[in-house]
Amino acid sequence: MIEIKSIQNKRMVAAIISILIFMLLAGCADRKRTNPLDPQNPKTHGKPQHLRVYSELNHVYLSWNPVNLDDLRGYRIYRKAEKDVDFTPIHDVPPDSALFVDKNVTYNTRYTYQLTILGEDFETEPSDSDSIIPGPTTIWVGDVYDRHIFKLSHDCAHEIFHLPISGYPWALALEKKQNQMWLTDVLFNEIVRVDLANLQQVAIGRFYYGDPVDIEIDETNDLVWVADEDSGVVHIYSINGLQLKELPGFQRISDIACYFTDGSCWVIDSGQKKLFSVRKDFRITKATLELQYPFRCAVNQNDGALWLLDDNKLLKLNLLGKLEFAVEYQFNDPYDIAVDSENGRVWILDWYDGANNSRLICLSSDGEKIWDRSGFTYPENVIGNPDDHGCIIADTGNGRVVKITDDGDVFGEIDGFYYPYGLVVDKER
Repeated sequence: MIEIKSIQNKRMVAAIISILIFMLLAGCADRKRTNPLDPQNPKTHGKPQHLRVYSELNHVYLSWNPVNLDDLRGYRIYRKAEKDVDFTPIHDVPPDSALFVDKNVTYNTRYTYQLTILGEDFETEPSDSDSIIPGPTTIWVGDVYDRHIFKLSHDCAHEIFHLPISGYPWALALEKKQNQMWLTDVLFNEIVRVDLANLQQVAIGRFYYGDPVDIEIDETNDLVWVADEDSGVVHIYSINGLQLKELPGFQRISDIACYFTDGSCWVIDSGQKKLFSVRKDFRITKATLELQYPFRCAVNQNDGALWLLDDNKLLKLNLLGKLEFAVEYQFNDPYDIAVDSENGRVWILDWYDGANNSRLICLSSDGEKIWDRSGFTYPENVIGNPDDHGCIIADTGNGRVVKITDDGDVFGEIDGFYYPYGLVVDKER
């Protein structure tokens, strides 16, 4: 019995030792794989992480997650232009930095970047790549329910930064002389001006019973026009934020559009189904045109022509508000409109039920269809892009912003928004 117990004890001890050795080896293996430079690490695969790229004008900015290594020598930046076959090293960044600015770029050329980590006697595998197209514009987006405004790179695919807003940003307008972003807040019913130099926000005016739905800045005449939908009032401010005039008497204002040459502003009163012109001296005249349900409009700043969405029709009016022609195109449910003042092209957002069924339609100055493309879900805003004569779309139902070329191709897009609506393109002067 004693021998049997002794043998059993030895077997038990041996089993325990085997289990401990197995657990020790497994633990070592697990610890090995937590090393960020271990190719077997399931999270990093031994590569640098979170390479972030964005551009402003002719500078491309790169950042990444730094690593903590005793023998770290730095980081190596690789770049490939759109016509290059291979990546080329362009700069070694010292170990105490996780930032790099590429100043040697050309507008409207796609650049792709990668990053490696340098040790005393090794270089890691390159990071995942990221590409960008720098250019002379930046794009501003207001996300209503996220309560932020976002600044995007020229390619509309990279965020530069975002700024929290005290309210709910709706329409945006940029005043470049003083570098101020104006916005309407349709839930708190106020106008907010943001100083983009110091990011301070100031409430300019509050409408306790109103609903400011649109804002236009006429920098030629230093005027800011605000459409207060529910109160039926047009408010005019100076660019310094002083209220100059209130124009009551409208029923339900759905849109406004300024003509900078003479300082006038068109006002759509969908409640009265009328179109009004407000002159620079604030005199109001009513267009004699019979309308069904006027909703949106846009002015060609070159010739003063007004393009007007009336129910499911598109009308072109002259400076005096006289009808030139109605576009013979069968729209389904046109929602918004924008005009390129240089080439006269017109963009229409046409709604269709269902996901990705709404369309963007491009027309000539004569009202002839040039192209159209689908793939949008209840998009709510379109603006022209003065750089390449394409347009920018707030594809609201898909939570994204899309940049479209003049040929109708997607140039870039960025998603992740809750309710994108307000849009501004800022072009370098």
